[in-house]
Amino acid sequence: IQVNTEEMARNLRNAIDQINTVLRDGGRGLNFVMDESVSGPIIQVRREETGEVIRQIPNEVVIKVAHSLDKLKGLFFNARA
Repeated sequence: IQVNTEEMARNLRNAIDQINTVLRDGGRGLNFVMDESVSGPIIQVRREETGEVIRQIPNEVVIKVAHSLDKLKGLFFNARA
C-alpha cells in the first residue's frame, strides 16, 4: 500500500480549516491548529470576548517539549553533517 503523506497532510489541513470556519461561524470558541512538532492537531477553547485561551489540548508544556525536541534533533543532525 502506497501512502502519499503530503496529500494526507494537505487534506487534514483543509479539513481543519473547514471545521474552524464552521465553528467560528457558529459562534463557538473552539479552534483546531496543526503543529508538526506534536504530530497532530492542537485543540484550543477560547473566550469569545477576549480571545484568551481557556483550555488547550495538548497543554502548553507538552507543546514546548515537542518544539524543544525538534530543535535538539536539528542540532544533532547538523553536528553530524
